[in-house]
Amino acid sequence: MSVRVQETDFDVGAELDRLTRGNKRIGGLAVFVGLVREMHVREGLHRDRIDALTLEHYPGMTEKALEDIEAEANRRWPLEATLIVHRYGRMEAGERVLNGVKNNDLFLLTHPEFKPGMKERFDAILASIPQDGFPEARAKAETRVLTAPPYAPEIVHRSQPRKSYRA
Repeated sequence: MSVRVQETDFDVGAELDRLTRGNKRIGGLAVFVGLVREMHVREGLHRDRIDALTLEHYPGMTEKALEDIEAEANRRWPLEATLIVHRYGRMEAGERVLNGVKNNDLFLLTHPEFKPGMKERFDAILASIPQDGFPEARAKAETRVLTAPPYAPEIVHRSQPRKSYRA
């Protein structure tokens, strides 16, 4: 379990490698990498282009808030390992910035127009599961996957009003 707040960019692949190296209990990764994006803001008759963002933080308070989010995630789901890297300082559009904790979401999907294609892929994944039962000894030994209910709370969570990072 790890939280880091830093000004410098980081290599996501290297971070994931360090997180999983030597831990054979990790069977999947959920990753969110926020990006600073160029936006056009209309205010009155003027149009301004936002092509950078500066994040400030209060040392100690920032880490504590991120540690609280990490602890809540560990309470909600059976996580083997976690890593939160949060950047601060000036970041140009296109630069990576960790930004997805505002809504405390399990899944962060940004393009609703992709939903039909995603549903098709998920249906194909479900169709690939063998239909001829499962080894009972393995099912008894593997209690985390068979008893962890992360999705029902996430569905309830998603039915709540959404927060905007602009607020």
